[in-house]
Amino acid sequence: MSPHIPFSSTSSRSRLLNLQEPLTQSQLSEPLIALLEGGMSAGCCNAYIRGINSYLTWLDEKELFTGLKVKKLKTNKRVFKTLSDQQLKAIISFKPQTFFEHRLYTLLCLAIDTGCRIDELLVLTRNNVDSTILFSE
Repeated sequence: MSPHIPFSSTSSRSRLLNLQEPLTQSQLSEPLIALLEGGMSAGCCNAYIRGINSYLTWLDEKELFTGLKVKKLKTNKRVFKTLSDQQLKAIISFKPQTFFEHRLYTLLCLAIDTGCRIDELLVLTRNNVDSTILFSE
């Protein structure tokens, strides 16, 4: 390895790869294949790949090395369950009676109307809402 190409001993790239010049595509892909065969998920391997590609981009910008990139692995897309029309109608037609039911109903309607994530809605305060947008014509 050239002395002008830094590699921290604690970096994920140096733990994953034993790089020697000249860098080759097989030097980059073989350790990732071993990780996959060892049971690591494709998503976790993609995290390593992002780090490696960042390093390769840096090498390219410094004109120390050019031409290599590691392709990300295909991962299964997570399809989230959505509410059916019947479930949405049940939520919208609910008539809250208590303060807590009103708060929950407001939270659910806001989530349905905006598509916000629940953690975003739970930390929402009046100061975060621009009421001029809500009530403008």
